[in-house]
Amino acid sequence: MPLEIIVDTGIKQGVMRLPNLRKLSELEDFLHTQPILSAPISVAGLVKTATQAFYEGDPSSYRLPDNTERNFIFSYLAKQNDGANQKLLRAFVDSTGQSARISLKVADVGSRQLDTLINKRIKPQLREIYGGEGVTVADEGNTMRFTRDDSGAETTVNLTGTTLLFIKGNQYLINNLRSSLLLAFVLVTFIIALLFKSVRVVVISLIPNMIPLIIAGGLMGLFNIPLKPSTALIFSIALGIAIDDSIHFLAKYRSELHANGFNVSKAITSSLIEAGTSMIYTSLILFFGFVIFAFSEFGGTKALGILMSVSLLIALFTNLIILPTLLMSFDSGKYIHEPDALIEGYEEYYDEDSDAELDLAQLRLKLDQEEQEPENGKVQRV
Repeated sequence: MPLEIIVDTGIKQGVMRLPNLRKLSELEDFLHTQPILSAPISVAGLVKTATQAFYEGDPSSYRLPDNTERNFIFSYLAKQNDGANQKLLRAFVDSTGQSARISLKVADVGSRQLDTLINKRIKPQLREIYGGEGVTVADEGNTMRFTRDDSGAETTVNLTGTTLLFIKGNQYLINNLRSSLLLAFVLVTFIIALLFKSVRVVVISLIPNMIPLIIAGGLMGLFNIPLKPSTALIFSIALGIAIDDSIHFLAKYRSELHANGFNVSKAITSSLIEAGTSMIYTSLILFFGFVIFAFSEFGGTKALGILMSVSLLIALFTNLIILPTLLMSFDSGKYIHEPDALIEGYEEYYDEDSDAELDLAQLRLKLDQEEQEPENGKVQRV
């Protein structure tokens, strides 16, 4: 990827001054030492080549001219108004001779290494070359300003190119993915808490739905699938679909608790038989809907189809296996009855040990009285 370093000397024709050319050459020499960078090209290299040509191609003459040679070399370059040298010079120096450009390429090694290259290597080297005693340095992101305190002269160095746009865009994508997942978890937690009125159920329902997201991220790292807008969508979509299965299962589980006398084991078994079937059908339909993207020739769409399909299958198994297991292990079946709750809750389950003992001797049987007139004329009470 291209990377450009623009050096503004702040003075017209300041680029061709020997002190500025030496600083450009020193910066080029440093960039040569970085393995992920290509050989930089700038006006300093052009002047070195002109000096070598002036001495008939002597390899030892590939250097910047000294003060004695300067006038000969620069006058030669200035005479080539219509030649290739002049066109090449204009490719690296602006028309006023105030700004120079260093062009190079950067290997696509990931945003972390690129960020380290810019902030931990290039910028400190710029401070060393253009800074120093009596120079105030202002770091404004991708722009660094070096101001001399005695004269007020300012040299500005701008780092630009699509490489920096890539780093900024990738960081923006990661930050938005983090915030969207956090917001999704907060909203899902709030909805589950509103429906079930139980912190335990909230924790139990979130654990099985985090596993597919973790596995999807691990697969992206294992197979070197880049994080881009198409693949970033996977996490939010998978979380929404997986949590839908969880809520469907938990709602059925609540109703089965009441139908099975608040017996957790029986309630889970009944929920798996009834709600589990619909969860399987729904997940399979969604799986085949997303897996069709896996046959796309576009890399982002293909990765979306594969990872989304795998995430849906994993979410199905976690909701059918891990969620019931967590309920069996940590749910007691006790819930507080709230008439206004969105999903009906129930009081504590029936326990024979908590019944009060009854004194049978105190029980009396009251019979209905009915007067009948028998044939013998006597009244009989029943």
